[in-house]
Amino acid sequence: MTTLPQNSFELDAMIAGAQDPLHNAEKIPVSTEYFRVGTPLQLTVNEKGQVQQEYSVLLGYRAGRFLLVELPKVGAHAMVITPNTEVRVRYMIDGHLLGFSSKSKKVQFEPERLLFLSYPSRVDHLALRRHERVRVTLPTLVRAGNDASQLNAETRDISISGCGLVFGPEVEGLDKGMRMTLYFRLPGDNTLYKARAWSRVVKKRKDGTWMGCEFDFRPGEEETRTMVERMVLARTGNMSTSDLAAES
Repeated sequence: MTTLPQNSFELDAMIAGAQDPLHNAEKIPVSTEYFRVGTPLQLTVNEKGQVQQEYSVLLGYRAGRFLLVELPKVGAHAMVITPNTEVRVRYMIDGHLLGFSSKSKKVQFEPERLLFLSYPSRVDHLALRRHERVRVTLPTLVRAGNDASQLNAETRDISISGCGLVFGPEVEGLDKGMRMTLYFRLPGDNTLYKARAWSRVVKKRKDGTWMGCEFDFRPGEEETRTMVERMVLARTGNMSTSDLAAES
């Protein structure tokens, strides 16, 4: 089975920002450079009229024959998918949102959960809105510049590319171009995530200071990046599900 190194993948933008359905996208010749082992995938499966959207990862492939992905779990059980079921796949490579349609070929439950997919006849390059944000209310600790002290803020909106922070009126000395380190928890997740960022816009208001930040994820912050993308997708990423349901 041909594979590529796992460390070649970096997620630069959110799947949730896709503007165009697959059939209206720019066509890319199918090449193995678009399949990188370790790439997180979003699978949308239409199993007998029941549309499911779950996450997976590319485990390997044989060019022109099949793709091998992890069979997702739905709750405590493996996803139910029968042979020849349509599967819509979307994923990121080097800042580009890619997608293709495939068919399930075979499911394996033991010793590992595996799903074999048909090798796609084309890969589509989807348009992307990098800065689509969702509204949130996340208590956030901020370290600004080289200052070791922590500032209290609240994240009011977030996307894979950045977030909007609000500081209380007592906070002074904030300016654009500052290097920031943010610590926050995502909704329904007790993990404390860390993200580096730059302040890009700072506005003083009567009730405090609003700051627009651009994420600058560093090594060790891959989990933060992935979980932010998944959260944003969960809030805004229903397009591919409805597209597939409309085709059934």
